[in-house]
Amino acid sequence: MLTAVIALACACTGGDSTVSKTPANTITSPSPSPGPAGSTAKPKPPPSTKDDCAINLKDPAVAAAVALLPPGPNSEAAWNPVPVAGNYNKCAPLSAVIVAADTHEPAPPTRAVFFHLGGVISHGVPDTYGYNAIDLSASTLDTVVLNFSNGIPGLESVVSFRWNGSGVEKVQLAAQ
Repeated sequence: MLTAVIALACACTGGDSTVSKTPANTITSPSPSPGPAGSTAKPKPPPSTKDDCAINLKDPAVAAAVALLPPGPNSEAAWNPVPVAGNYNKCAPLSAVIVAADTHEPAPPTRAVFFHLGGVISHGVPDTYGYNAIDLSASTLDTVVLNFSNGIPGLESVVSFRWNGSGVEKVQLAAQ
């Protein structure tokens, strides 16, 4: 009987209690699964309220393109990076800005600078000197309508330039 009492006493020791046999809380919050090797998780930026495909003459691409232009004809003046007019749109097949030479003259020389999908078109563009306005109502996503006026009524000119799929072409030359 002594053996039964010893066995019963051993069964009730702390090493054999129900408390010691209850598993510890092993529930943990799930850790995020690792992404592809070398990638880091970046939070998504909040949605933009600005239309990225709207006319934006203050886009840095405009000033960068103007900075690359050679000096104007008949002067060594650089072109002012602030456009006189324009319809620059980084999503349009053809858009343009008009810039003036930085000569401090009352009527400085002007020229148009064309863009295709936001990138400047630096070669293969017909002569673009002298235009001083863009007809926004007549221009489309692939056509830019430029105006020239020397201040004499009846001698204004309108010229359309169109993106033909591989470059800029002059579409019409008409006096108004």
